[in-house]
Amino acid sequence: MKKTACVFFLIACLLQTTAPVYSQTISGDINLQDVSSGKSFSFSSLSGAKGIVVFFTSEHCPYAKLYEKRIVSLAAELKGLGIHTVLVNPNDGILSPDDAVEKMKGKSYPFPYLADKQQQCVKMFNAQKTPEVFLIKASGSNYELVYQGAFDDNPMSEEEVTETYLANAARALAAGKAVAKKTTRPTGCMIKSRQ
Repeated sequence: MKKTACVFFLIACLLQTTAPVYSQTISGDINLQDVSSGKSFSFSSLSGAKGIVVFFTSEHCPYAKLYEKRIVSLAAELKGLGIHTVLVNPNDGILSPDDAVEKMKGKSYPFPYLADKQQQCVKMFNAQKTPEVFLIKASGSNYELVYQGAFDDNPMSEEEVTETYLANAARALAAGKAVAKKTTRPTGCMIKSRQ
């Protein structure tokens, strides 16, 4: 009996997953290459914005690919509300050749597409997956986390989406209202790192 209880306890410990901890305050800034323009980018270059959507994505993850059109469409709406969008590709180009900078340059987005190959931005946000979304707003010299998680509730079919998590949070932020749902669980591929 004791042996059986110990086995079940060990299995439960192995199966248990610890949710990542997200800081409510994002300190510092970034300085990353925008592969679209070739210029360096920092959050401070968007001073005066009501908010910034930081969308972690990749060129190899099928889940991330499902959101390419959705993020472009939402970003156009949000720009009109004073909220800017940036894409961040955090994957190591050696472990994931599809995510090498040269491959990233093949994409054309109407907003910055950042190469985070040293995972500076990943560490700042504690990002775990692609796709994973963070909505932040300036708070003094730092940034306040407004929303973290999934873009919406259905990666497989845009037509079957019932909850648009990011859009809801961003619209509330732009209107000066409280964000009802501040975190959700992202569905996607784990970020690839050599460290």
